Amino acid sequence: MAKRYYGMHTLLLRILLNLYNNYERKIDDVYLVRIAEITKKQEELIQRTVEKINSEPAKYRGIYKTNLAAQGLTVRTAKMYDDYLRRNKKRVADAKSGIAHEYEVALNTFETVQGAHSLMTLMQDANAMLDRSMDRKWSVALILCCLLVGTCLLSTGTILFIVKSQSDQAAIESAKDYFKEVTDKTAAKLNAFIEPVAALANVAGATLSRDEEGSGRGSFSKRFESMKAMLDSNSQLMSAYIGYEDGSFYQVIAPRGTQKILTKYEAPEGCAYIERLIQVDESTGSAQRWRFYDSSQHLLGARFDSSSYDPRIRPWYRQALLSCG
Repeated sequence: MAKRYYGMHTLLLRILLNLYNNYERKIDDVYLVRIAEITKKQEELIQRTVEKINSEPAKYRGIYKTNLAAQGLTVRTAKMYDDYLRRNKKRVADAKSGIAHEYEVALNTFETVQGAHSLMTLMQDANAMLDRSMDRKWSVALILCCLLVGTCLLSTGTILFIVKSQSDQAAIESAKDYFKEVTDKTAAKLNAFIEPVAALANVAGATLSRDEEGSGRGSFSKRFESMKAMLDSNSQLMSAYIGYEDGSFYQVIAPRGTQKILTKYEAPEGCAYIERLIQVDESTGSAQRWRFYDSSQHLLGARFDSSSYDPRIRPWYRQALLSCG
């Protein structure tokens, strides 16, 4: 009974070690290699984009700069995930080290029990042979007992072989499911992380030409429609905004019923979207316009005031310029 128990315990530890080894190989041979390829391609693309910014007409530079920021974010995200995988690999290696010691102890114990069991069997066989030699006759009962022991050993060996085969297969299937789950979750997190940036890049491309906005109920600019669609598609975003080289600034805010935000911007009741536009005139300075819309995009009110806000001195604007080289 002890031999069977330690044999199963040793087998299960061996399966766990195989899982850890498969995970480490997968990180080294697949994931880290792919991340390196993606990073290299994005860095090459960044170099080409910088060349385009310096050579293309001015009206296209904004798109290239926005693309460059998204490319830089992709590279940083890839490097962060590379570091995350390497840290996970180290944790798995540490866990494997502990399991390896347990496996060696279990294997040593199993071999000890197996040696004692073999010795006991040998002693029983020797005693039986001595008895048979002294009696000078074969006992039918002894023959049946030997047949029974042989059958038990054969059955035990067959069962252990089947259990090992099925356990190895189960371990492989379990590892496949585990890696698929990790990959799916990681892809979902990366999509959630990058999606707002990609959406903002689309908005920037759609708003390079500052179209003349109409006035009155139900009139919206392309900028408002684009940013509203982005906010509606991502409930984690509260606002979207763009700063321009001349100091102009455009922003759409989705209060989502938060009273603190509605009070801060003096929004009327039922306001679902706040549109803010700062335009710079060299002679008159900065003028700021506010518009308030309900969830059906009906204009609830508007007001005009002056503003000293300059997006060009904000950290996010400076960071974007640095990312663009």
